[in-house]
Amino acid sequence: MTRSFIATLGLSLAAASVASAGIITEGGTGFIIDGSSLHTSDIVLDTATYGELANLSVQVGLNGLQHDWLGDLVVTLTHVESGTSVSLFGTVGGDPFGSSAEMDGFYTFNDGIYNPAVPAQGNLWQAADDAEAGSGVVAGGFYYATNNASPNFVSMNAAFAGITSAGTWRLTVEDTFPASDYGALLKLTISLTGDVVPAPGRLLCSASRASPARVAAAAESTLLLSRLSTAPASAGAVSFGGGASQGAASMPQAPPPGVSTSSRSPAASSTSAAPPSDSAVPSPRTTRCEPGRPASPPWAPGGPSRRCSATTHAESGASASYTRRTPSPPRCAPVPPLPRRISKR
Repeated sequence: MTRSFIATLGLSLAAASVASAGIITEGGTGFIIDGSSLHTSDIVLDTATYGELANLSVQVGLNGLQHDWLGDLVVTLTHVESGTSVSLFGTVGGDPFGSSAEMDGFYTFNDGIYNPAVPAQGNLWQAADDAEAGSGVVAGGFYYATNNASPNFVSMNAAFAGITSAGTWRLTVEDTFPASDYGALLKLTISLTGDVVPAPGRLLCSASRASPARVAAAAESTLLLSRLSTAPASAGAVSFGGGASQGAASMPQAPPPGVSTSSRSPAASSTSAAPPSDSAVPSPRTTRCEPGRPASPPWAPGGPSRRCSATTHAESGASASYTRRTPSPPRCAPVPPLPRRISKR
């Protein structure tokens, strides 16, 4: 009963408490962008190693991304198990060839950099235009995700709403002109921030807890269920609210003649038939009827024998006495013989 109460109370408190925040940051392998159109890098987050987060805020880092022609690239992030995919950027600069700016640096994408009042801030398209007018290389830094062939803001947090951190996160880089320009990705990093999803049966510690009334109600319900689950089964219905049980067990009844009943365990009994028994010798013989109570001890402790059935008892006994006397010494004792003499020669 105690274990059941503790486990259920822990689940009730966990459901009522405010989830705590957690952060998962992991890196994936890079690749060379040369001669083929698709390149992928996977990051697998299993719950046993990383736990699980919900209500995610997603950040993606393209560390050491290099390419001679930014407009050739289409980059997406996918949660494989849910099939949810979001564009980081693609065909920057528009058709037919896109921006000729070069990528060479560390580029980080998240929703926090986006400001609707200043859309040019953190916009990769604006950075590409600035690069073409200047050094030709897009400056590394923080950017927000945009649609493929469009400078419009795409919310990664909204795209991955409703899914948890567990699973495979896949970065896909497509080079639409693989035979013309080359590049590489040194490393992929993903940082996920969200609410910790508690493991089954685990209590989360938090400053906010369930009210005393809810805790007391949960404890009372759990205690009642525990008592019902551990109580022995009985025939009939169980009465709630203090009423008498309709299926109460009746008092034991005496067995019919020739039948004996013995209880071996709280939930098992055995019944066997035994005919009335008789005693042959010695005699006299006495027969008594006993209404379900034990008989008195035998009258001859030295050697009684008794055979009994459910309705009759036969008792018989025999005793014998022996007397032994110690003989007294004789009144006239014979004269002891004289000592033998041995002559010396």
